[in-house]
Amino acid sequence: MENYAWVYFGLGVAAVAAGTWAFCRWWFGRQLAAAAVRNDKLDKAHEFTGQQLMQARKQIESLQQELAAFKRGVAPHRTPPQARPVRAADMPEPTRPPSGFADTQIME
Repeated sequence: MENYAWVYFGLGVAAVAAGTWAFCRWWFGRQLAAAAVRNDKLDKAHEFTGQQLMQARKQIESLQQELAAFKRGVAPHRTPPQARPVRAADMPEPTRPPSGFADTQIME
């Protein structure tokens, strides 16, 4: 009878070990999947930042060329927009409440 006790004990330990392995695989699998999602987001953000950096460098280069053209006295390839005077007819009429005062609320 004593031999069966050791067998049952061994089977119990094996069952607990298998259950622990399955739980750890599930738990850390979720953690690894979440880390992979975060890593993908970081990679996309890094790629987007690189694209923005390249666009900024191109813009800086064109602005430096334009500034050098101004310093040489050469007219730039683009002309600034013409400013036109603002007339009162162009401005929208502000809306006011019938009482003439802005609506207010009592602070607590």
